[in-house]
Amino acid sequence: MSDLDGYATSLFNGRHVRLRALRDDDLPQLAQWWNEPETMVLQQHRLVPGPVGGLEEMFRNWSANKDENGVGFSVETHEGELVGHLTLWGLKPRTRIATLAIIIGSPHTGRGYGTDAVRLAVRYAFEELAANKVELQVWAFNDRAVHVYEKAGFRQEGRRRAAAYHRSAFHDEILMGILRDEYERAAG
Repeated sequence: MSDLDGYATSLFNGRHVRLRALRDDDLPQLAQWWNEPETMVLQQHRLVPGPVGGLEEMFRNWSANKDENGVGFSVETHEGELVGHLTLWGLKPRTRIATLAIIIGSPHTGRGYGTDAVRLAVRYAFEELAANKVELQVWAFNDRAVHVYEKAGFRQEGRRRAAAYHRSAFHDEILMGILRDEYERAAG
């Protein structure tokens, strides 16, 4: 029996969610979530709704999966309900650093889907993309996301002070990362 038996299936399946290819019928829902004010403030520098066609094209580009510099997946429950999207992008041959971005639709937050999806993304980055590091940026006021990333093994590496402006105030951006050896030790 090969040590790869079951590997591919387990790579895409977590405790609560699975990663799969983007489908055209995902696009309207993903664009709607992206344009929700509660999501916009967590994802963007400016609170400006985007045109649906442009947002659908953005998700298509993130999920084209045509080169080795990154991947994008829809996130769904094991029952087949779409709950979000994630992408690993910007992987360069020399540094082997991938950047993670994720969105979980507002009706699906607080259920463990984000944590599970982040863990799957980190595993995919290290075990399939040969990344040495996965990094991300998160607004300091997004306590829920910071907690999710820390549960998945990310460490705070730095802070960009006054990097966003919302509600008449400047807010910091936290830079977080996880290294391959940290992932391997935790997976132990």
